[in-house]
Amino acid sequence: MPAQDQSLADKRGVLASHPAFATLSGAALESLAGHFAEERYAPGEAIVREGDPGDRLFLIVSGTVDVHSADRKRSVFMKSLGPGDMFGEMALLEPDGRRNATVTATGEVRVLSLPRPVFTESLQAEGGLRDAVLRLRDTILRFRFLRMASPFGALEPAMLDALSARMTRTDFSAGDELIRQGDAGDFALLIAEGEVEVVRRDGGDERRLAALGVGAMLGEAAILTGEVRNAAVRALKDGHAFRIDRDAMLEMFERDRRIGLQAIQLLRLREQPRQAPGVEVHERRTVDGDTMYVLKRRDTSAFFQLSENGWRLWQKLDGESTLRDITIAHMLATRTFAPQMVADTIAALIASGFVDVRTVTPEVSERLGDQTGGTALGRIAAALRRIFVWHWDIGSGDRLVGRLYDGGGHLAYRAAGLAVIATVILTGTAIVVLTGPQARLAMQGGWGEGSLWLVVPLVYASIVLHELGHGLSVKHYGREVLGAGLGCQGPFVFAYVNTSDMWLEGRRPRLVVDASGLVVNMLLAGLAGLGLLLAEDPATVAVLWLFAVFSWQIVLVNLNPFFDLDGYYLLSDWLDRANLREKSFRRFLDLVRSGDLAIARRHPVEIAYTALTLVYVSAMGVVLYLVYRPLLASWFGDAAPALLAELGALAIALLWYASSAAFLSRSLKRAWLASRNRPATGI
Repeated sequence: MPAQDQSLADKRGVLASHPAFATLSGAALESLAGHFAEERYAPGEAIVREGDPGDRLFLIVSGTVDVHSADRKRSVFMKSLGPGDMFGEMALLEPDGRRNATVTATGEVRVLSLPRPVFTESLQAEGGLRDAVLRLRDTILRFRFLRMASPFGALEPAMLDALSARMTRTDFSAGDELIRQGDAGDFALLIAEGEVEVVRRDGGDERRLAALGVGAMLGEAAILTGEVRNAAVRALKDGHAFRIDRDAMLEMFERDRRIGLQAIQLLRLREQPRQAPGVEVHERRTVDGDTMYVLKRRDTSAFFQLSENGWRLWQKLDGESTLRDITIAHMLATRTFAPQMVADTIAALIASGFVDVRTVTPEVSERLGDQTGGTALGRIAAALRRIFVWHWDIGSGDRLVGRLYDGGGHLAYRAAGLAVIATVILTGTAIVVLTGPQARLAMQGGWGEGSLWLVVPLVYASIVLHELGHGLSVKHYGREVLGAGLGCQGPFVFAYVNTSDMWLEGRRPRLVVDASGLVVNMLLAGLAGLGLLLAEDPATVAVLWLFAVFSWQIVLVNLNPFFDLDGYYLLSDWLDRANLREKSFRRFLDLVRSGDLAIARRHPVEIAYTALTLVYVSAMGVVLYLVYRPLLASWFGDAAPALLAELGALAIALLWYASSAAFLSRSLKRAWLASRNRPATGI
């Protein structure tokens, strides 16, 4: 609502404090101040409404306002403004400009307003006033360009203002070379008007890579990677661009990492990924008759498995095709538009070392800081994974396992050896069952006396021997043990060997390798059972019996098909489905999102696997609580209150849920992205 004007001197003081008018002479400032009218608004009153004609701009003298924009049927908060801020100017730049947001007073608000006719007439004025209005117009247009037509439109207004302030205008004519191939990357360009072409010169040949127009960002790749320009940019039409120097861009990365992430995203979109050298390709057929392609890098012992769709993508990674080119080629070959699938597959190949791309410099990485876990939820998930899910590689071990196999391990794979192993397992297990009552009596008081603690090192030794069993089976089939290490999955500590070289074998050999670790634990339990026949000391009986029970528990835990344990690989290889968990989660999310029961009929195994995974994780936490509550109570006895046993059992159950969530979150996230962005055509 209009109000009685404040004095001319007060208006002049308000304008002089604003950067757009601060350089005006005293006379020009006074002339312009005379055209501003004061207005006052009550709390909750709308100053401008979205969609209304833009008839004036506003400069806030006191109070605050909220800016909202309509998104379908709801109002979305955009920002708050306070004293010294300007709004409403965007609508003055077009003859029939409309308000693009609603501005509402949050308290008592005083503003100065400048009518559209005065703003327009001022552009024709002489001297400092015209210069000031032109500067204001250029600032508004630059801000509008950044918001509407540049890669940075999603940034907050304050960051857009800061970025705009660091840009300088560069005019060009058709034929001008804006960026020269081979130069150092010390600036980037944002095309604001006109058209340019990107060309690459190789000797006397020149090849056009792209023609780009308003909103295109150029030259940022050399800033990110530290490499020289790999192409030239030449103007096709007259126009102008905004130049951002390298130091200014790096400073903006540091102030708001989203600018850097946006630039990196552009780099990846223009990337021309190339197959890494020295990659071996092996084909194999699945039980369903499909062809799988296994990539192997001998120098890094890395493997990657591709379906026929993935193989088509792999063949396009020639260092000449961009991500867009590859996506279009995939769409033409499969009649499926799946850009997220293409991007995910290539990203996985890059992460595994099978594709060469340009990398950002350490300085850029440092300016951007940690790029993972940007949200609170992401940081919590990352912290849980670091605490509850980790592994430590300790080298290949192939030579050592090979010597053990040649030195006698191969006997276990002959008919006589297999018969002995089966006999020991069956006989020893029967003895353990029959001596159970006697052994439980022998265990009473064993923890307090210290004898039963001998089971702990025996169990850890059995975990190592379990992995040795996998390694021996790998050598039995003439393949390499590509790595070994230790790890943790929540409350469970485990060892592992890398058996990826078995991907090149058929289903039966893979199943043997998957099961061999379990056979070792069953054999150890059988040997402990046979030892009970010779043991006379109650402490020895207790230790052997408990070790046999724990060995069978290890077998049962490893048979769990819902985590990366032997049971999962047995199920995956038996079904001959690579990436079973992620594909199953994706099918399940497709079913939940669409409600189409036909998905369950087409993919019953995947849907059942996901459902059983969720049931297992939920039920196992309850089982752990119910099992450990009386167990802890018996261990603590009268030395601790019953509440301590309750809290201990609850902590174990919560630890299980936390580790499970941390472990499954990665597969669920990949499946969710795949389900949201593309049809279910797995690679």
